[in-house]
Amino acid sequence: MATPKKRRGRSHPTIKEQVVFWNKIDIRSNNDCWPWRRYRNRDGYGSTGFMGRKGRLAHRIAYLLWHGHVGRNKFVCHTCDNPACCNPLHLFAGSPRDNQLDSVAKGRRPCQQGEANNNHMLTENDVRIIRTMRRDGCSLEMIANKFDTTTGHVSRIALGQAWSHSYEN
Repeated sequence: MATPKKRRGRSHPTIKEQVVFWNKIDIRSNNDCWPWRRYRNRDGYGSTGFMGRKGRLAHRIAYLLWHGHVGRNKFVCHTCDNPACCNPLHLFAGSPRDNQLDSVAKGRRPCQQGEANNNHMLTENDVRIIRTMRRDGCSLEMIANKFDTTTGHVSRIALGQAWSHSYEN
């Protein structure tokens, strides 16, 4: 019989810990941002000790106290795009992909496509040739070998799923 895993620390904060935490926030109306009034890290996020752990992000604690458990591989994202904000109504849990898409949608991180992406392996001209070769009946394997890429990548390019910004029917 396996022994149950020991939990690290307590699972719920005390009332006193909650009061101390909320007192570090400039609580305003429901629509306004509630800025963290104490230490902020270099990215502008509030940071504090909480429940015996140092360096916890204040907006994650606010989410936890208001909405409950965040989830192991989840981000706590801001609808207001203010890293110091701890208003639980401005916070939502999302996957790393949700966080990235939210960032791009709000113009905080430009989506680097094609040759503008520093990690690109192909050029716009390569993509045009790949699409032409595929339309002309060349195999995925032959094209992939010619351009030193994978058959999956060639397929996505030909279908307009990759390099979609330059896709022409």
